[in-house]
Amino acid sequence: MVRGRIELMAKAVVQRLLAARAIAATGVEAALTAHVVEVIEQELSVEDRLNQEARELMRQYERQIEDGQVDYQRMFTMIKRQLAKDRGVII
Repeated sequence: MVRGRIELMAKAVVQRLLAARAIAATGVEAALTAHVVEVIEQELSVEDRLNQEARELMRQYERQIEDGQVDYQRMFTMIKRQLAKDRGVII
């Protein structure tokens, strides 16, 4: 995801939380927004790593995929879900 989009999303989240009085900002709103950006980026990087690891594991099934015995997307999804489960990651 492009950093600009992440920043817009983070700003919207912070503004909604403040407006709903779900949080109280004790400092500068921009600093809170920057922290939310960092959290979103960290979460996205976890999923990126899961995707990469799933792709690497998929290499074991290249022949079956090429022969049409295994559906790439279905297998990828299954592997990714299992990796997430094994690591306690919610996707």
